[in-house]
Amino acid sequence: MCEVRPPDNRLHEFGREVLAEHDETVSIEGNGVDDAIDTAARTADRARARIDDALESVDGEVRARYDEFRLDVEVDGGPVGVDRVDLGGEIDHVAVTDDTYHVFDYKTDRIDTGDVDAAVEARMEHHRPQMVAYAAGLQTADPTRDVVVRLVFTDGECRIARVAGTDDAVDRLLAMLDQRLQDLLSK
Repeated sequence: MCEVRPPDNRLHEFGREVLAEHDETVSIEGNGVDDAIDTAARTADRARARIDDALESVDGEVRARYDEFRLDVEVDGGPVGVDRVDLGGEIDHVAVTDDTYHVFDYKTDRIDTGDVDAAVEARMEHHRPQMVAYAAGLQTADPTRDVVVRLVFTDGECRIARVAGTDDAVDRLLAMLDQRLQDLLSK
C-alpha cells in the first residue's frame, strides 16, 4: 500500500482485489478483513510520513518523487569476466534533488523486539546487496548525482535506517558478484 496509494474511497475494494489476485484466502470473520486493510493503510501512511520527515532534512529542493521507479541499466561486466551485467528492478520510492537520488526501500520484515537496533542492523546487512544494486543502477544511469539509500522498516514504530557506503556502488556490486561467482564455482 505504500507504493500504490489507493484512494481512500477504494481502499477496502483494492485490498480485497489484491488478496483475490494472489489467491489469498482470508479466514478473518466479520469486519476482520476490513480492519486488517485499515491497519495496513495506517502502516503505509506512517511509512510515507517518515519519508516526508527524512526528506525535509536533505540538502536542496526535492525536484521529483517516484513510486515504483523502474530501473533498467547495463553495467560493463569486464571485471567479473562477462560482457555486461544487466540491472533491473523497481525501487519503492525515489526522491530527486539537484545532486542526489534519495532511495527508500520498504521492508515489512518483523523486527525482533528484543534488541531492535541489532535486528535492524542485521536486516540492513541482509539487504545490502539489493541496496548496492539500486545505487549502482542509479549511478550508471546518472553519474552526476550521489545516491543515498535508506530502508524503511514498517514494523512497529516505522524506523528509517540509512544504508552506509553506497559510494563506488558499481565497483562494490561487481566485487560482490565476483565473490558470489567464486563461491559458487568452488562448491
